[in-house]
Amino acid sequence: MTSLLTPGGSSATLPGYSLKGVSPFVFVREAMEQSPKQQTVELLKRAKRVVVMAHQSPDGDGIGSMLALVLALRKLGKEAQALCADPVPAVFEFLPATAEVTDQLSGSSDEFVITLDTTTVAVDKLGYKNYPDEKQLRIVIKTKQGQITEPLLSFSAGGAAADLIVVLDTNDVERLGSIYPRYADLFYKTPIVNIDHHPGNDYFGKVNWVDLAATSTAEMLVALLESLSGQGEKALLDADIATLLLTGITTDTGSFQNTNTTPKSFTVAAQLVAAGARQQ
Repeated sequence: MTSLLTPGGSSATLPGYSLKGVSPFVFVREAMEQSPKQQTVELLKRAKRVVVMAHQSPDGDGIGSMLALVLALRKLGKEAQALCADPVPAVFEFLPATAEVTDQLSGSSDEFVITLDTTTVAVDKLGYKNYPDEKQLRIVIKTKQGQITEPLLSFSAGGAAADLIVVLDTNDVERLGSIYPRYADLFYKTPIVNIDHHPGNDYFGKVNWVDLAATSTAEMLVALLESLSGQGEKALLDADIATLLLTGITTDTGSFQNTNTTPKSFTVAAQLVAAGARQQ
Protein backbone atom coordinates (compact mmCIF):
# COMPACT_ATOMS: atom_id res chain seq x y z
CA MET A 1 0.00 0.00 0.00
CA THR A 2 1.13 3.55 -0.69
CA SER A 3 0.69 6.40 1.77
CA LEU A 4 -0.38 9.75 0.36
CA LEU A 5 -0.80 13.01 2.23
CA THR A 6 -4.30 14.42 1.99
CA PRO A 7 -5.02 18.19 2.18
CA GLY A 8 -5.81 17.75 5.85
CA GLY A 9 -2.41 16.20 6.51
CA SER A 10 -3.67 12.66 7.15
CA SER A 11 -2.59 9.58 5.24
CA ALA A 12 -4.52 7.83 2.51
CA THR A 13 -3.53 4.63 0.75
CA LEU A 14 -3.68 3.36 -2.78
CA PRO A 15 -3.24 -0.33 -3.67
CA GLY A 16 -0.59 -1.47 -6.11
CA TYR A 17 2.03 1.24 -5.51
CA SER A 18 5.23 1.38 -3.49
CA LEU A 19 6.78 4.59 -2.26
CA LYS A 20 9.79 3.10 -0.50
CA GLY A 21 12.41 5.81 -0.34
CA VAL A 22 10.25 8.33 -2.23
CA SER A 23 8.62 11.45 -0.83
CA PRO A 24 4.79 11.35 -0.90
CA PHE A 25 4.82 14.85 -2.34
CA VAL A 26 6.88 13.62 -5.32
CA PHE A 27 4.42 10.79 -5.96
CA VAL A 28 1.39 13.09 -5.83
CA ARG A 29 2.98 15.52 -8.27
CA GLU A 30 4.01 12.76 -10.72
CA ALA A 31 0.59 11.05 -10.56
CA MET A 32 -1.13 14.35 -11.29
CA GLU A 33 1.17 15.00 -14.25
CA GLN A 34 0.71 11.56 -15.82
CA SER A 35 -1.82 11.13 -18.60
CA PRO A 36 -4.34 8.25 -18.41
CA LYS A 37 -2.25 6.40 -20.99
CA GLN A 38 0.90 6.81 -18.90
CA GLN A 39 -0.93 5.65 -15.77
CA THR A 40 -2.16 2.62 -17.72
CA VAL A 41 1.38 1.76 -18.78
CA GLU A 42 2.66 2.02 -15.20
CA LEU A 43 -0.11 -0.17 -13.78
CA LEU A 44 0.43 -2.82 -16.46
CA LYS A 45 4.18 -2.85 -15.87
CA ARG A 46 3.67 -3.43 -12.13
CA ALA A 47 0.94 -6.05 -12.47
CA LYS A 48 1.69 -9.76 -12.39
CA ARG A 49 -1.79 -11.21 -13.01
CA VAL A 50 -4.12 -9.32 -15.34
CA VAL A 51 -7.69 -10.11 -16.35
CA VAL A 52 -8.66 -8.45 -19.65
CA MET A 53 -12.38 -8.09 -20.35
CA ALA A 54 -14.60 -7.04 -23.25
CA HIS A 55 -18.33 -6.35 -23.42
CA GLN A 56 -21.01 -9.00 -23.91
CA SER A 57 -22.01 -9.80 -27.52
CA PRO A 58 -18.46 -8.87 -28.51
CA ASP A 59 -17.61 -7.33 -31.87
CA GLY A 60 -14.31 -7.33 -33.74
CA ASP A 61 -12.94 -4.43 -31.74
CA GLY A 62 -13.78 -6.01 -28.39
CA ILE A 63 -12.45 -9.47 -29.32
CA GLY A 64 -9.42 -8.20 -31.22
CA SER A 65 -8.36 -5.71 -28.56
CA MET A 66 -8.86 -8.15 -25.69
CA LEU A 67 -6.86 -10.97 -27.24
CA ALA A 68 -4.13 -8.65 -28.54
CA LEU A 69 -3.53 -7.27 -25.05
CA VAL A 70 -3.57 -10.74 -23.47
CA LEU A 71 -0.95 -12.03 -25.93
CA ALA A 72 1.20 -8.92 -25.49
CA LEU A 73 1.13 -9.17 -21.69
CA ARG A 74 2.17 -12.82 -21.87
CA LYS A 75 5.14 -11.80 -24.01
CA LEU A 76 6.08 -9.52 -21.12
CA GLY A 77 6.05 -12.52 -18.78
CA LYS A 78 2.74 -11.76 -17.08
CA GLU A 79 -0.23 -14.01 -16.39
CA ALA A 80 -3.13 -12.75 -18.50
CA GLN A 81 -6.64 -14.07 -19.10
CA ALA A 82 -9.35 -13.07 -21.60
CA LEU A 83 -12.79 -12.90 -20.00
CA CYS A 84 -16.09 -12.30 -21.81
CA ALA A 85 -19.69 -13.21 -21.00
CA ASP A 86 -20.41 -14.45 -24.54
CA PRO A 87 -18.44 -16.69 -26.92
CA VAL A 88 -16.54 -15.41 -29.93
CA PRO A 89 -18.91 -14.95 -32.91
CA ALA A 90 -18.30 -17.41 -35.74
CA VAL A 91 -17.27 -14.60 -38.10
CA PHE A 92 -14.22 -13.94 -35.92
CA GLU A 93 -13.16 -17.54 -35.29
CA PHE A 94 -10.39 -17.15 -37.88
CA LEU A 95 -8.56 -14.90 -35.42
CA PRO A 96 -5.63 -16.28 -33.43
CA ALA A 97 -6.12 -17.33 -29.80
CA THR A 98 -9.95 -17.23 -29.82
CA ALA A 99 -9.93 -20.45 -27.77
CA GLU A 100 -8.49 -18.36 -24.94
CA VAL A 101 -11.78 -16.50 -24.43
CA THR A 102 -13.79 -17.82 -21.49
CA ASP A 103 -16.50 -16.68 -19.10
CA GLN A 104 -14.92 -18.49 -16.15
CA LEU A 105 -12.14 -16.90 -14.15
CA SER A 106 -9.24 -19.18 -13.24
CA GLY A 107 -7.26 -18.92 -10.03
CA SER A 108 -10.04 -17.34 -7.97
CA SER A 109 -9.65 -17.06 -4.21
CA ASP A 110 -12.41 -19.62 -3.55
CA GLU A 111 -10.31 -22.40 -5.12
CA PHE A 112 -8.19 -24.88 -3.18
CA VAL A 113 -5.36 -26.59 -5.06
CA ILE A 114 -4.06 -30.10 -4.38
CA THR A 115 -0.73 -30.74 -6.12
CA LEU A 116 0.73 -34.19 -6.78
CA ASP A 117 4.42 -34.61 -7.57
CA THR A 118 4.41 -37.00 -10.55
CA THR A 119 8.18 -37.54 -10.69
CA THR A 120 7.87 -41.14 -9.50
CA VAL A 121 4.20 -41.90 -10.24
CA ALA A 122 2.02 -41.98 -13.34
CA VAL A 123 -1.69 -41.21 -12.95
CA ASP A 124 -4.23 -43.47 -14.65
CA LYS A 125 -7.55 -42.04 -13.42
CA LEU A 126 -8.72 -39.17 -11.24
CA GLY A 127 -12.14 -38.89 -9.64
CA TYR A 128 -14.03 -38.20 -6.44
CA LYS A 129 -16.69 -39.77 -4.25
CA ASN A 130 -19.19 -37.81 -2.23
CA TYR A 131 -20.34 -39.12 1.17
CA PRO A 132 -23.11 -36.72 2.28
CA ASP A 133 -24.02 -38.71 5.40
CA GLU A 134 -20.44 -38.43 6.62
CA LYS A 135 -20.11 -34.90 5.21
CA GLN A 136 -17.02 -35.96 3.31
CA LEU A 137 -15.69 -35.65 -0.22
CA ARG A 138 -12.95 -38.13 -1.09
CA ILE A 139 -10.65 -37.56 -4.06
CA VAL A 140 -9.57 -40.82 -5.68
CA ILE A 141 -6.36 -41.15 -7.71
CA LYS A 142 -5.57 -44.43 -9.45
CA THR A 143 -1.97 -44.87 -10.58
CA LYS A 144 -0.59 -47.01 -13.37
CA GLN A 145 2.95 -46.68 -12.11
CA GLY A 146 4.37 -45.96 -8.66
CA GLN A 147 2.64 -45.42 -5.35
CA ILE A 148 1.31 -42.15 -3.95
CA THR A 149 2.62 -41.27 -0.52
CA GLU A 150 1.86 -38.26 1.66
CA PRO A 151 5.15 -36.41 0.90
CA LEU A 152 4.16 -36.29 -2.79
CA LEU A 153 1.09 -34.18 -2.01
CA SER A 154 0.94 -30.46 -1.28
CA PHE A 155 -1.96 -28.11 -0.66
CA SER A 156 -2.52 -24.41 -1.31
CA ALA A 157 -5.25 -21.83 -1.64
CA GLY A 158 -5.96 -20.68 -5.18
CA GLY A 159 -4.87 -17.12 -4.38
CA ALA A 160 -6.03 -13.89 -5.89
CA ALA A 161 -7.32 -14.22 -9.43
CA ALA A 162 -5.80 -10.90 -10.51
CA ASP A 163 -4.03 -7.81 -9.26
CA LEU A 164 -5.32 -5.70 -12.17
CA ILE A 165 -8.47 -5.65 -14.33
CA VAL A 166 -8.45 -4.07 -17.79
CA VAL A 167 -11.87 -3.44 -19.32
CA LEU A 168 -11.81 -2.71 -23.06
CA ASP A 169 -14.30 -1.11 -25.44
CA THR A 170 -17.00 -0.98 -22.74
CA ASN A 171 -18.74 2.21 -21.63
CA ASP A 172 -20.15 0.83 -18.36
CA VAL A 173 -19.74 -2.30 -16.28
CA GLU A 174 -23.30 -3.45 -16.96
CA ARG A 175 -22.24 -4.14 -20.56
CA LEU A 176 -19.96 -6.86 -19.22
CA GLY A 177 -23.11 -8.95 -18.80
CA SER A 178 -22.96 -11.87 -16.37
CA ILE A 179 -19.26 -11.29 -15.69
CA TYR A 180 -19.87 -8.26 -13.47
CA PRO A 181 -22.32 -9.74 -10.93
CA ARG A 182 -20.53 -13.09 -10.94
CA TYR A 183 -17.20 -11.53 -9.97
CA ALA A 184 -18.47 -8.50 -8.06
CA ASP A 185 -16.00 -9.13 -5.25
CA LEU A 186 -13.09 -9.05 -7.69
CA PHE A 187 -14.27 -5.72 -9.10
CA TYR A 188 -14.55 -4.33 -5.57
CA LYS A 189 -11.04 -5.39 -4.51
CA THR A 190 -9.02 -4.97 -7.72
CA PRO A 191 -7.88 -1.79 -9.51
CA ILE A 192 -9.62 -1.30 -12.87
CA VAL A 193 -8.20 0.28 -16.01
CA ASN A 194 -10.95 1.42 -18.36
CA ILE A 195 -9.86 1.83 -22.01
CA ASP A 196 -12.54 2.98 -24.44
CA HIS A 197 -13.32 5.34 -27.32
CA HIS A 198 -17.09 5.71 -26.94
CA PRO A 199 -18.91 8.85 -25.78
CA GLY A 200 -21.00 8.32 -22.67
CA ASN A 201 -18.35 6.26 -20.90
CA ASP A 202 -19.10 6.04 -17.17
CA TYR A 203 -15.45 6.46 -16.10
CA PHE A 204 -15.79 3.50 -13.76
CA GLY A 205 -12.09 2.70 -13.47
CA LYS A 206 -9.26 3.72 -11.20
CA VAL A 207 -7.68 4.88 -14.46
CA ASN A 208 -9.96 5.96 -17.31
CA TRP A 209 -8.28 6.27 -20.69
CA VAL A 210 -11.15 7.37 -22.92
CA ASP A 211 -10.15 8.81 -26.30
CA LEU A 212 -13.15 10.06 -28.26
CA ALA A 213 -10.92 10.92 -31.22
CA ALA A 214 -9.89 7.28 -31.68
CA THR A 215 -11.83 5.21 -34.20
CA SER A 216 -11.52 2.07 -32.10
CA THR A 217 -10.05 0.67 -28.93
CA ALA A 218 -7.68 -1.36 -31.10
CA GLU A 219 -6.24 1.87 -32.50
CA MET A 220 -5.52 3.02 -28.93
CA LEU A 221 -3.83 -0.27 -28.08
CA VAL A 222 -1.28 0.10 -30.86
CA ALA A 223 0.10 3.14 -29.05
CA LEU A 224 -0.17 1.35 -25.71
CA LEU A 225 1.90 -1.61 -26.91
CA GLU A 226 4.56 0.75 -28.24
CA SER A 227 4.83 2.32 -24.79
CA LEU A 228 4.91 -1.07 -23.06
CA SER A 229 7.72 -2.24 -25.33
CA GLY A 230 9.97 0.58 -24.11
CA GLN A 231 13.14 1.87 -25.66
CA GLY A 232 15.66 -0.74 -26.72
CA GLU A 233 13.31 -3.65 -26.06
CA LYS A 234 11.82 -6.06 -28.57
CA ALA A 235 8.60 -4.74 -30.11
CA LEU A 236 5.47 -6.48 -28.87
CA LEU A 237 3.74 -6.32 -32.24
CA ASP A 238 3.90 -9.62 -34.08
CA ALA A 239 1.75 -11.06 -36.88
CA ASP A 240 -0.93 -12.47 -34.54
CA ILE A 241 -1.26 -9.35 -32.40
CA ALA A 242 -1.26 -7.16 -35.50
CA THR A 243 -4.02 -9.31 -37.03
CA LEU A 244 -6.17 -8.93 -33.93
CA LEU A 245 -5.73 -5.16 -33.80
CA LEU A 246 -6.34 -4.69 -37.51
CA THR A 247 -9.61 -6.60 -37.15
CA GLY A 248 -10.65 -4.19 -34.40
CA ILE A 249 -9.93 -1.16 -36.55
CA THR A 250 -11.60 -2.50 -39.70
CA THR A 251 -14.69 -3.53 -37.71
CA ASP A 252 -15.24 -0.13 -36.14
CA THR A 253 -14.44 1.85 -39.29
CA GLY A 254 -16.55 -0.37 -41.56
CA SER A 255 -13.41 -1.34 -43.49
CA PHE A 256 -12.42 2.35 -43.58
CA GLN A 257 -15.74 3.37 -45.18
CA ASN A 258 -17.42 4.96 -42.14
CA THR A 259 -17.30 8.70 -41.58
CA ASN A 260 -15.34 8.20 -38.35
CA THR A 261 -12.32 7.01 -40.36
CA THR A 262 -9.35 9.34 -39.93
CA PRO A 263 -5.91 9.66 -41.54
CA LYS A 264 -4.51 8.11 -38.36
CA SER A 265 -6.65 5.02 -39.00
CA PHE A 266 -4.88 4.43 -42.31
CA THR A 267 -1.46 5.12 -40.80
CA VAL A 268 -1.98 2.67 -37.95
CA ALA A 269 -3.47 0.06 -40.29
CA ALA A 270 -0.42 0.34 -42.56
CA GLN A 271 1.80 -0.16 -39.52
CA LEU A 272 -0.11 -3.33 -38.61
CA VAL A 273 0.06 -4.71 -42.15
CA ALA A 274 3.81 -4.09 -42.12
CA ALA A 275 3.96 -6.13 -38.89
CA GLY A 276 2.32 -9.08 -40.67
CA ALA A 277 -1.39 -8.54 -40.04
CA ARG A 278 -3.72 -10.91 -41.90
CA GLN A 279 -7.24 -9.93 -42.94
CA GLN A 280 -8.80 -13.41 -43.10
